[in-house]
Amino acid sequence: MTPTFSTIGLKTKFSEFAFLLIGIEEDIASPEGTGFFIAPGIAITARHVIDGLWKHFEIYGKKFPKRKTEEEAIFGVLALQFLGDKSEQAVWYIEKTWISDLTDIAFLFLKPFNDKAQNYIPNEQLELSMFEPSIGDKITAFGYPDSKVDIQIAASTSYANWKLKPTLSTGTVTNVCKKYRDSGFLNFPIIETDARFDHGMSGGPVFNEKGQVCAVICNGIGSDDEGFVSTGALLWLAMFTGMDLPIGKFNSGEQYFVFDLFEEKVFRQIGWETVFADKINQFKIKNDDDDNLVIEWKET
Repeated sequence: MTPTFSTIGLKTKFSEFAFLLIGIEEDIASPEGTGFFIAPGIAITARHVIDGLWKHFEIYGKKFPKRKTEEEAIFGVLALQFLGDKSEQAVWYIEKTWISDLTDIAFLFLKPFNDKAQNYIPNEQLELSMFEPSIGDKITAFGYPDSKVDIQIAASTSYANWKLKPTLSTGTVTNVCKKYRDSGFLNFPIIETDARFDHGMSGGPVFNEKGQVCAVICNGIGSDDEGFVSTGALLWLAMFTGMDLPIGKFNSGEQYFVFDLFEEKVFRQIGWETVFADKINQFKIKNDDDDNLVIEWKET
């Protein structure tokens, strides 16, 4: 049975929001991580999941494009959405991605690839929380670790076989890094938790005790004997990601930030005005030596 949100106050199945991301090129299918819908046709995943797909399928030595660069990939990315019954899965095509230079989060624009996706009507929309949870809070996360997929896309016939291990992981927040955990690998705001996050869960949602998405799964290490240390990227910094999706008052090609869509009521969110007011005087965004955007925290 597909897990649901019943323990945190929602009724929709996890697999309706969270999907398996698969890179495809001819007969090669590579499951890379998890993503989840935050609005009709718009989703979130981890930036390193998109980076991993790029490295797997693109020409060796071709660098992952910067946020300011628009480049068409030579491979396709599909999202498999499992609606919790025995019917055909909904398949979505990832038409465009917007990646954050500031944190391990990327935004996706999805279009229906089959009739199941075309006819899908969501029952609920997730609420995003810009607030970080506190140490000791309970969290719940969902993703698709250790997935295997055999897929073939042709003009006359298409099929997909899969072996999944949809995983619901619960735990406690053990640390909150409001600026960064370290200056290298995790140089952005995160939470640490003793929940188990396995490979393939990256990009999946992390829920707080109210059922709001408070973070995106980054990574996890550990064992049953020694315990686990897992991390999730907090959401607020990703709201500075540039987008150009024609939606609401914005026209095709017009650039804006994700947080500009809050006034358009595209997303359900809580806390942006409070968090923005609290954080804005603590940092500045600048370009580093490689022309990537980085956040520079002011001394306190």
